[in-house]
Amino acid sequence: MLLGAQKNIYNYVNGSGIVKENSSIGILVNYLKRIERVKIESYEGGIRSDLQALYDLEEIKALLPSLKNVLGSTRITVLVDELDKGWDNSEDARYFLAGLFQATQKINLLDPNLRIYISIRQELFYNIPQIYEDAQKIREDVEIIRWGRNELLELFALRIAHSFPEAAKLPAIKRWKTVFVSKLSSSNVESLDYIIDRTQLRPRELLQFCKQCVECVEYSLVAKRIDECAIAAAEESYSEQKTRDLASEYRFQYPYLLDIFEVFRGRKTYYTKEDLDYLLLSIVVGELDVEQAASWALDLDYLELKQILWKIGFLKALVPQNSHNSAKHRGDYLGHYELPTINLENIEKFRVHPACTQF
Repeated sequence: MLLGAQKNIYNYVNGSGIVKENSSIGILVNYLKRIERVKIESYEGGIRSDLQALYDLEEIKALLPSLKNVLGSTRITVLVDELDKGWDNSEDARYFLAGLFQATQKINLLDPNLRIYISIRQELFYNIPQIYEDAQKIREDVEIIRWGRNELLELFALRIAHSFPEAAKLPAIKRWKTVFVSKLSSSNVESLDYIIDRTQLRPRELLQFCKQCVECVEYSLVAKRIDECAIAAAEESYSEQKTRDLASEYRFQYPYLLDIFEVFRGRKTYYTKEDLDYLLLSIVVGELDVEQAASWALDLDYLELKQILWKIGFLKALVPQNSHNSAKHRGDYLGHYELPTINLENIEKFRVHPACTQF
């Protein structure tokens, strides 16, 4: 039986409809609908206070004494993830997320037995002004997780050791080579580098590609290992999935992105600045048909469209070898996820991301 503080919290959660939602984004959408309803229904004089109460999560403040009572005997950890799914970059969404960060900070000060952790993509964090204004206050509480070649290799090596315990004592790179051939003969590129180059350094993308390779292992000409033929077969389906996933990821901010991507089909993979600018200019002035994406693309400057394709990871830029930037790989094509501070107007060469070229 629930009594006192526990009952107060139970009654709120049960009565608020939260338990009916299966995902954090579902809760977010419902909350944004409430904000929108207040905007529509409230008179102009009262709307400011009503909205501020929603933005500040005012309704849960009355439950804080009950929560503190429960924490006297129970340790609670709350993990909030996948807030970027369905992200539309609207003002309400930004205010909600900023309010969530502020509320988390305040609640984490309540009791040592309560800790709330929020996981969010770095580009969203940096592009929400309401959060960034308070960045100095929360900087010591922020942990940035960066994935590089070595970290992705370690992750995959752990997966191999889980499936094949006898390989657990091997170094990570040797575990990789028990599954994949070391190099691709046609390009003399390490198989690990080839596959990682077709990701945006996200673990799920590496695992997705490797899973496709396992499913195509019958194409391999090397016994018991995945070779160049199997990787090539896997890339055909992976590239289509990745390109569609990229369009889906930004479908709220840039609807029908696939129609923009289609302009590049059958054209070059590598572009000079002049050639790329001309192609993008042809899109924004309506010379090239981008079908349903025209609803937003035709309102842009071609430089804005270049920035969008760069930031979402569809384009990579060649960083000059004499660049003063501290990038590890000057002279390489890098994506926004590798070098976010680059000035695109100083870049003379671009390429379509290798993850998308096969499709």
